[in-house]
Amino acid sequence: MEKLEFVDRRGTNSAKWDGLEKMFGRTDLHSMWVADMDFKAPLAVRKALSEYAERGAFGYMASPDSFYRAAMDWEMRNHDYRIEREWIRFSPGGSHCISHCRKNFY
Repeated sequence: MEKLEFVDRRGTNSAKWDGLEKMFGRTDLHSMWVADMDFKAPLAVRKALSEYAERGAFGYMASPDSFYRAAMDWEMRNHDYRIEREWIRFSPGGSHCISHCRKNFY
């Protein structure tokens, strides 16, 4: 397993770190954001993103079957719980996910 590697994101236009003074009037705070990580992404993720960027063409994509299979396998492996493919929805972010849930429950 890879060791987590801290990345100092100060000075990179990070809203989390470089926005502290504007938001709170000081820079000596420890920013505790939930979804904004300060660790280097795993090598497999960085490699996949590099390969994708090298193609040079970007657009909307469908989630492959392997995406759903990975989620189903992870749930079984880590929680001994079987989930169905139809229960899974792809979401590019938290806000989109909440919006999707609201549409389906209200």
